[in-house]
Amino acid sequence: MVVLGYKWEGRITAQILISFILGTFSIYIIFKNWVYFEINGDYIIKLLKYGIPLIFHSISYLIMFYINRFIIVRFLSLDDVGVFSVGVQLGAFIDLLASSFNIAFLPWIYKNLSIIDNNNQNFEQVFLIKTRIVKIIYLYIFGLFIVSLLTYFVFILLMKYILGSSFYRAIDFMFVIIMAFYFKSLYYVFSYFIVYTQKTFTLTIITIITAILSIILNYYFIKFFALWGAVYAFLITFFVYFLFTFLFTIKIYKLPWLFYKKAP
Repeated sequence: MVVLGYKWEGRITAQILISFILGTFSIYIIFKNWVYFEINGDYIIKLLKYGIPLIFHSISYLIMFYINRFIIVRFLSLDDVGVFSVGVQLGAFIDLLASSFNIAFLPWIYKNLSIIDNNNQNFEQVFLIKTRIVKIIYLYIFGLFIVSLLTYFVFILLMKYILGSSFYRAIDFMFVIIMAFYFKSLYYVFSYFIVYTQKTFTLTIITIITAILSIILNYYFIKFFALWGAVYAFLITFFVYFLFTFLFTIKIYKLPWLFYKKAP
């Protein structure tokens, strides 16, 4: 699309077309092989209670992630949007690594949470499984932090060779952007507990609150601190997003975060 002269509109159009084609093909495969129709009122109500909040969660997340571009245009310029977007695109490498981990972690964590729920009377086994979960999460937190630091240093070495000179300013704030994606990636791990316990309404409330915070931070930070305001607003937003999710997770699902203290 960009080659055909559509510029930035080409990228958006291409993403929409790819999503539509893949979605249509996936629906066809699902209906052809696995779907049969049976109306179950209780299941429909349960599904709606679980799924409807996630619609608002997704909308709020998009606002939280992209609102900075519109405010940058409002107070700065399209060139600044380009510089900021390049930094975010590169920082998203951390998101890509986290997503790869999550592909394996998600079924593993749900399987172990299910075992815990089905063996409530076997306290020793439950505690061992919970301890294993905590150790994996700690390893993920520490390992991803090290990888984030290494990614930053690699980017610093390579960015001048892979970016045009007009985007060199992105080098200055790459560390902050990478740390924002680090906290965003930590959010994923703890959000799985909320989804597993079907507290999607609360997860949506967290996302809405953080989206509102993102709007406020970006408006005032960009207005007074220019592009660096957008960068720090990005970091604070995802740190708060992770923090709220973490605090709610440890409230609803007890795990032995300190190994010598047994979880109830």
